Amino acid sequence: MDISAAIALIALLPLAGVVASLRRVPEGSAFTVHRFGRYARTLPPGFGFVVPLVERVGHRVNLIGHAVPVESDQLQASVYYQILDPRRAGQALESIDDMVAQVAHEALGQCQRQAEDGRLDHRFRQRLNQLLADHGLRVVRCVMPIAR
Repeated sequence: MDISAAIALIALLPLAGVVASLRRVPEGSAFTVHRFGRYARTLPPGFGFVVPLVERVGHRVNLIGHAVPVESDQLQASVYYQILDPRRAGQALESIDDMVAQVAHEALGQCQRQAEDGRLDHRFRQRLNQLLADHGLRVVRCVMPIAR
C-alpha cells in the first residue's frame, strides 16, 4: 500500500465518523436518543448528532396531530394537542399519549365537579393547558362532553 493512500484513508476516517453520526430529523417530528438503551435526550427538527456505537434513535414522534380519547364517570371527550417543545417533554415523548390521557382524565374529573355553567369544555381546555405547559404541550381543541 502506498503511503499517500494510507494518509488519505486516515484523513477520511474522521469525515466518515461525522457522516455516520449525522441524523436529519424531518420537520414536524422529533427523535428520542437512547444511550446504552436508556433515554438520553431529544433531537428536535433539523440536523443533529448521534454518537455511533453508543447512541441510537429510540422513537420517532410526530409533533402535531395527536388525539386522545378521555373518559370519566359520566363524560367522555376527545383531546387534540400538539407538541410545541419536544425537549421540554423529554423522556415523556416515548409515551406522550398515555401521559396526556392520564392528566386529561384527572382534569376532566376536577372540571366536572366545578361545572355550573355550560362552559365545561373551555374550562377543561384551560386546565389542561396549565397542566401540560411545563411539558411543552398545547391543547388546541377539546370535543366535549357527550353524556353517557
